[in-house]
Amino acid sequence: MDVRIHSVTLLDMDNQASPTSCTRCAISHGSGTGGFTLVELIVSAALAGVILAGVLTSFIMLGKMGANIQNYSELEAKGRSVLEQFSREARMAYHIDDGVTTSTSFTTATKPISVKFYIPDTSSNREGTGTRDYEVIYAFKADPSDGTKTIFTRTGPPINDPTGSVAETTLMFNVSKLSSTTDYFRFFKHLTASSSYYASIAVSPANDQQAASYRDTKQIEVNFVAQKTSRTVTTASNKVLSARFILRNK
Repeated sequence: MDVRIHSVTLLDMDNQASPTSCTRCAISHGSGTGGFTLVELIVSAALAGVILAGVLTSFIMLGKMGANIQNYSELEAKGRSVLEQFSREARMAYHIDDGVTTSTSFTTATKPISVKFYIPDTSSNREGTGTRDYEVIYAFKADPSDGTKTIFTRTGPPINDPTGSVAETTLMFNVSKLSSTTDYFRFFKHLTASSSYYASIAVSPANDQQAASYRDTKQIEVNFVAQKTSRTVTTASNKVLSARFILRNK
């Protein structure tokens, strides 16, 4: 007769004695590696939102600051270029008028918003009768694309090619007066040693040697406020204030 002996380990005995022990073991082990609770997820999402909002706000502010700086820089550079061109032709002019009525006089209350320079042909004679003499008009006028705004224009041949075609060029967009009482152009008489500008101003601020006609004019100023508007940033403004340009040929 064959006798078979089966070995039973303690684990087998334990499993047989308690069939739910492994299940309990698995459950107890699983509970030690659980995920985040709902409260933890809500708090984490809120903190992430606050941090993201701060980063985006800083990024937008830096972008706007950069755009503002660029706008101011462009206005400053453009203003300098326009004044340089204006002064060059003003100093060469041997005669000026408003370019509209060709009147030789004007009143303080009706100062012109345009000025016409007669530029001589320096290779010929002082009166500009050579082939390279030309005329140029600087004017403040309504913007054709937006009647509520004013532009500063130059009408004449290219400054480096007097024999070229006459055309109107917009020098500055969206300009305005410095104030309601300040003219775009200011005209002054010739100052001699006996009529010091500073002495006259000290006596009366209104007595600043302003000319009453083009014939008396020996110096000219141009002043205005230039603005540049962008969609995402506030409007940049820059005051363009010139020195008194002496009409040397006049």
